This record gives sequence, structure tokens and C-alpha cells, in this order.
Amino acid sequence: MCGVSTINSDENKMKTIKKLLVLGMFSLMVLQTNQSVAQIIFGEYQSAKMVGKGKIEATAHYTGVNLSYDGESLFAFNNLGLQTGFGFGERFELRVRYDRLWFKDYGIGDGISFISIGPKIGTKNNKIAFHLPFSTALEEGAGATWFFNPAVLFTVPLTTNTHLTFTPKYLISLQEGDAFEENPLGLNLGAGIGFMRNWVARPEIGLTFVPGEKGSFFNFGLGASWIFGKPAN
Repeated sequence: MCGVSTINSDENKMKTIKKLLVLGMFSLMVLQTNQSVAQIIFGEYQSAKMVGKGKIEATAHYTGVNLSYDGESLFAFNNLGLQTGFGFGERFELRVRYDRLWFKDYGIGDGISFISIGPKIGTKNNKIAFHLPFSTALEEGAGATWFFNPAVLFTVPLTTNTHLTFTPKYLISLQEGDAFEENPLGLNLGAGIGFMRNWVARPEIGLTFVPGEKGSFFNFGLGASWIFGKPAN
């Protein structure tokens, strides 16, 4: 019995060490690539439905991010964000987003901030939209590296006040020689649940990975949107 207990203890230690090594290697990658990892914007928290000309949609959201590698998985990041969509036409918006990402063992003050801005173009039936944002990290003492994050939103209405949205997107570095030249792919699935007339709750899950490579990020979170403003004539 003592021998079995010792073996189990050793196995648990090895698993713990492996998890720490994975997180350590990933942390090192974050430091070495500076802004690259921060440019993975986890979660969309929007749908293909356009806000409408003269109206504004403000969304606050929290995202938790798990890192999986070689069969091991652990919680790695927290992400708080705020995004706003400005309706300049019935099928055109300008969306601006701010996010703060930090490791689970550190405070929000030790994290990385990044912003994105770009147009969102929708179809007449509000079931398909194209979001074309550019993003950069706000790291003190580092040069700006810009990324292009094209996404396509597919929305399926379920009831009058609820819908599902599937969003595939790419991360494309605009700087030659960046660590993310292979373009990670993100797949997000979110719901929109309308309540109190102008509010929408947005639970969401997603997966980000480089096709053909080991390792992935699993994100889960919740957003809340408030739509306001008077429709333009």
C-alpha cells in the first residue's frame, strides 16, 4: 500500500510540474513576443444584427481563458473589456473596443491593454455581418505592432428576443517576422438574450488555435449590451 501511495504521489507531482512548465513556457512566449499574444481578442459579444443608423450599442464583458497543451489544461487568463458600436447607416457600424488581459496569478494592474477599431458591415436580413477590425497592444516602451482580425458573424434567430451567433475569425500580423505569422483561427459561439427592452445578455464560448499545431485557448464569458440613441431619419 505504501508503494502504491508513493507512486500516486509521484504521478501527481509530475502532473503538477508539467502544468507549471506549460504555463511557464507560455508566460515566456508572452514576454518574448511582446504584443503578439495580447492581440488574440477572446470572445466577440455581438451578433450580425446591426444597431441601426443614429444608435449606439455599448457592451461590457468578462472572459476567462483556459490554456490546453499536450493533454493538460489550466486556467490562464482573465479578460475585461468594453466595446461600442456606432451606427452610421442601417448596414454600417464603426466599432471600437478596449480590453485588459492579465494572468490569473497577477492583478489587473500587471496586465496588458489593447484596443481595436474597424467597420462592421451587415446584410439586409441581419443574419450575416463582416467585422474588419485592426488592433494593437498598449505596452509602455514597446513599438506599436498592428494586427488585422477579420471575422464573419452568422446569426440565427431562435425567438423574438433570443439568437445564436457563430463567428470564425483570423489573427493576421501586419509586421513581417512576427510570432503569429501562421494566423491563429478563432471559433466563437454566443447567444443573445434580450431583456428590459434595450438590454441584451451575451454568454459565449470559443476556441482559438493554430491549425495543425499543438495547444489551444478555450474562452468562456458573459457580456451585457445596452442599446441607446434615437434612430436617424
